[in-house]
Amino acid sequence: MNQPLFCLTQKETYRMYQIFTDVPVPPFNSKVGGPIKYPFHIMEIGNSFFIPIEEGETAEGVSARAYVAISGYRKRTGDRAKRFTVRRDRRDHNRIGVWRVA
Repeated sequence: MNQPLFCLTQKETYRMYQIFTDVPVPPFNSKVGGPIKYPFHIMEIGNSFFIPIEEGETAEGVSARAYVAISGYRKRTGDRAKRFTVRRDRRDHNRIGVWRVA
């Protein structure tokens, strides 16, 4: 005996959606395939670059953003051999440095 996968009751409420015609599809907005923000792919061991800490940002926030970018780079490329470290610049406390260490 076949049973229904779900049962509708009169108590359920359904949203009504208005259907439009002739509305153009907006361009796809994805960072995949977009401009490269950080130069991880061309860095050699010992290379570094600096990310400025903009007004309203914290050093911790910029560091976290750098670590997320590093993690994303390593996942996307599958390149687990490249290692990076993130530190606050001792000479200029208004920027965060990223070094390739391995």
